[in-house]
This record gives sequence, C-alpha cells and structure tokens, in this order.
Amino acid sequence: PQLLYIMVYVVLAVLVFAPVGPWSSSSVPTGALSGGPGVGDPTLMAWFLAWSAYAITHGHNIFFTNYVYAPHGTSLFPYTSIPLLGTIMTPFTLKLGPVAALNILIRLAVAGSATSMFLVLSSWCRRPYAFMGGLLFGFSPYLMTQSENHLNLAFLVLLPPIAWCVGEIVVVRRRSPWALGVALGVFTALQIYVSLEMIALIGLVMGLGSVGYLITIRSHIGEHFKYWARGVGAATVTLVVLAGY
Repeated sequence: PQLLYIMVYVVLAVLVFAPVGPWSSSSVPTGALSGGPGVGDPTLMAWFLAWSAYAITHGHNIFFTNYVYAPHGTSLFPYTSIPLLGTIMTPFTLKLGPVAALNILIRLAVAGSATSMFLVLSSWCRRPYAFMGGLLFGFSPYLMTQSENHLNLAFLVLLPPIAWCVGEIVVVRRRSPWALGVALGVFTALQIYVSLEMIALIGLVMGLGSVGYLITIRSHIGEHFKYWARGVGAATVTLVVLAGY
C-alpha cells in the first residue's frame, strides 16, 4: 500500500504538467509569475543547472562564476542557484540538456514533496490520512504555483523531515538526541544548498512553535534541558561542518 500511494503521487505529478513530458527539452514552464516563455526565473533555473554541470566537468567552483558580471564574476550562492539539485542532475543535464533536467526536477519536486510529507505523517497517523496529508502538501496551490516559476521554492522534499526531527527533539524525546541532532543537521545543510529562503521560513515557524511549546511546559524545562542541549548541539556541529563553507 505504501508503494501504491507513492506511485499515485508520481502519476499525478506527470499528469498535472501534461501535455509537456517530464523529460521535454523544448519547453520550459511558463507560470503566471515567470514573465512569459523564455524569460524570467524558469530560464534562470535552467541556466543554473547548466552551470553546475559545466563547473563540475571542467573543475570550476559551482558557487562562483565569471560568466556573469565578467570579468570580475559573482557568487551564485545568494542567487538561488540550487547547487545541490544541479549536482545531482549533472548526468541528466549533460545527456538531455538543462531544460529537460529542469522539467524532471519539477515533477520530482511535486511528487517528492508529497511523498516526504506522507512518510513523515505515516509515523503520526494511519496511512490513508497520511496519504491525504501528502496530497494536500505536494499539490497545494503554493507548490503548484512555485513549481512553474521557482524550483528552489518548490523543492520541499527536505522540509517534512526537518520538522519531524524538531518535533522528535523538542516534544517526543524518545530517541537518541545525538542521532536526531545529526539527522537535523544533515537535512538542514542539504536544504541550505537548495534554498536559503525556505530555511528562513521553516526556522521561523519551527522556532515560534518550539517557544510556544516550551512556555506550556515551563515548569518541566529543567528536566529535559540536557536532552535538548545534546540534540541542538549535535545539529549545530553537523550543520557547521556541512554548510560552513
């Protein structure tokens, strides 16, 4: 049943962008915010994918380029350059081209985000309800809009496990805080290499939620402080190691 639910997400992610195929090399998304065919952020996302593949195969820094603002160049990291996705998709970009790689990633963003939320919710409720939660998350109006315009804001695969780790550390407290902290640090570091904006948003939401929870159990904070310190400490060290550069 679990695999069947995931396959439904995949099929829907392909159908929702029909008639354009998931590996089309001749059509870029043209959402309401993109500015029209051939311009705007979808074209920029395709360029970032092309640059990652070129930089990796030619020994260049994927975070910096002289091909923009020549001859001095510029850092690409603040410009939503999705280096993690560009690195993962390098074989496809080299074989099929950056436009096809972008189209593949758009479908993966939708189906992957739905699947990620489904797997997280499966640990909290029954699978049919978790499936509906994944469906509402992966095919929400927000994600449908962003998938046609901003891949960095549509690839939400890492956000549900980040939220799960925070919940396990702050509220549940049944697993090893060291393991949870490392997992949280890894997921957060990977998300940084996809989108800094989403890290800021989920940090704000999770931070406010955690503060609200701590206020409700303020008389028991001392009992759990060591557990939280270990989890947060492990997450911080892992994050610095993986994303400090």
